[in-house]
Amino acid sequence: MNLADHYLLHECLHVSSLSMKDQPHYTITILGHLREEQFEVVLSDLPFSSRKYEIRVNGQIPSRMRSATKTDIWDRLRKWMVKRG
Repeated sequence: MNLADHYLLHECLHVSSLSMKDQPHYTITILGHLREEQFEVVLSDLPFSSRKYEIRVNGQIPSRMRSATKTDIWDRLRKWMVKRG
């Protein structure tokens, strides 16, 4: 297998794993009525068996925390809500 075949195989595996992650497992939507804000967190399964989920916040992958457990996510949401309260 030459180098070009190796990269092609890697790209095919990468695309197939992305198609598995496209289906969201959970969606958390928070509406801030006083500030008229909407905050949406989408959790998608990772391509391998894990307790972590890929995170998208308002449609974008965050730079700091790309994947986390449900406990980590709820902890951060709770801290965010207390801080904004």
